[in-house]
Amino acid sequence: MKMTIKDIARLCDVSVTTVSRVLNNKTDSIGRETVARIREKIEEVGYRPNSVARSMITGQSHTIGLVVPDNSNPFFAELARSIEDIGYAEGYSVILCNSDYSVKKELAYVDALIARQIDGIIYISTGQSGDTSRKMQGNGVAFVEVGHNIVGSSFGVVSIDYAKGGFLATSHLIGLGHKRIGCIAGGIVYTHSEQRLDGYKNALETAGMESDPRLIVSGDFRLEGGERAMQELLALKEPPSAVFAFNDMMALGAIRAVKASGFRVPEDISIVGYDNIGFGRVIDPPLTTIDHPVAAVADAVMNLLFRNIMKKSGLPENRSEFQGIEPRLIIRESATRRNPDIEQEA
Repeated sequence: MKMTIKDIARLCDVSVTTVSRVLNNKTDSIGRETVARIREKIEEVGYRPNSVARSMITGQSHTIGLVVPDNSNPFFAELARSIEDIGYAEGYSVILCNSDYSVKKELAYVDALIARQIDGIIYISTGQSGDTSRKMQGNGVAFVEVGHNIVGSSFGVVSIDYAKGGFLATSHLIGLGHKRIGCIAGGIVYTHSEQRLDGYKNALETAGMESDPRLIVSGDFRLEGGERAMQELLALKEPPSAVFAFNDMMALGAIRAVKASGFRVPEDISIVGYDNIGFGRVIDPPLTTIDHPVAAVADAVMNLLFRNIMKKSGLPENRSEFQGIEPRLIIRESATRRNPDIEQEA
């Protein structure tokens, strides 16, 4: 039989309120012996409070929801782990949900998290409609979006300058002398993909080069999608001498496709990725990429979420708002100077 708080109160010959105060560590007005007796009985019977019922009483569940597009992607896995570590240190549990780049699934998870009366939600949006943030605002949920700003949001956004990252990656390849630079995008419906594409095109324009739509192909942010997209670029009459992939997983797929076709990276085709996942440092050749430090992103997100939770709860705000994360170029060995002989052969 499952024990209840009333059972604990009866066994200890105290009121339910007294047991509740012990469970919530509000024991200033309770004698030490009574506190010790209640805690001993709780441990003895293995009592665990009902988190939903407890949240209805206290107004807090000490639970955070985290919605990411795909936790099998090492970038999101590393971000989730960093967020979980910070949450644990602050006394919060984290519920992880994968939207699989589906707005419908994203909204379904947000509904489920709201029903659990969680204290706040962190999400990396997969679309541009703003439906998810409007749903959370309409339900009075403290939340933080990672990626891009939602106009009129009364809560927080940790902005990541994806366009600048795309500009840095493409400019690096231009600086290495590449004239035909392919682009493996992630689908125009995703805001962060569109912004990386803007950065790619802006870098070409700044260098006085035209964007060739035949060199822009779509992947799916996964290794297999990057491999298929690279095969499409290699099949062109004039394949590119360099490729910018919109995340490291697609860059790894592109490298696999290049090698399978009998070409070399970077001697024949240079590759630049985006995200700076751990795998990128150990593959052959090590991957040049764009970095948004995961620890800095997680710290900024949790800093802002805690501020928003306190705002929602009417508690004093003692945490500062974060403005944004700046990208930086990590130069390794997967990109090198253009080989003009290769282009002449092509």
